[in-house]
Amino acid sequence: MHPFAPSFAFTRAFSVLALTASLSSPAAAATLTMQGWFHGAGQAVSVTSPNYNGLAGGFKGTLQGLSDSRFNLADLELYCVDLLQTINPAVGTRYSVKMAGEAGASTFEIKPIEQVFAADRVARLVQLVSFVEASPMRVDSAAESTALQLAIWNILYDTDASLHAQPGATFSDTSSHRSYASDLLAQSVGFGATRQLFVMTSSQRQDQLFWLDAHRVPEPSAALLALAALGAIGAVGRRARR
Repeated sequence: MHPFAPSFAFTRAFSVLALTASLSSPAAAATLTMQGWFHGAGQAVSVTSPNYNGLAGGFKGTLQGLSDSRFNLADLELYCVDLLQTINPAVGTRYSVKMAGEAGASTFEIKPIEQVFAADRVARLVQLVSFVEASPMRVDSAAESTALQLAIWNILYDTDASLHAQPGATFSDTSSHRSYASDLLAQSVGFGATRQLFVMTSSQRQDQLFWLDAHRVPEPSAALLALAALGAIGAVGRRARR
């Protein structure tokens, strides 16, 4: 017998137990830290159905500590998809976040947008975001960010491509931003998908939309990671015995 065989056997057993424990234990909640408005300031809007008079635009934040490393982002752009609740965008405001399906309590839970909205709404939101992200000049100011927020709300609360009050419209805006919002809606129809959309859902706070590049390599699942780790442990054991 190899003189170090007992010691290695103990180490291998301990490694397997540690890996199993890490996979079965609940993940700690991550942190969303708000950093104010993404483009400097929100702009005033006045919308109907649901009624809202106030500031609108993209928020900025950071995400840290999530089990899926794709979502640990230092420059996160967020847009409201829920006009019936509120969120505090002030710099330094923190909220707990977890991935959908993870154990434990948190303020927000990250879900693919397909789990939150109907397919027709999802398709239009993907087209809109992909169109905007295709050129950095399409939304690079506070006013344009406000227009994008209006366009997102229009997709969710209406079925037309304009924010003007008109027969059959259930959502409209009277601010100076509605024209560019309508342009974004019209020009994005049929645009190819380049972004994968997600929603931070919450029963306590305003749900937030954000996105990743659709071509990013998916993270391996926990099961695949476990199999790979166990395979590596077995390979080391075979080499030691030889």
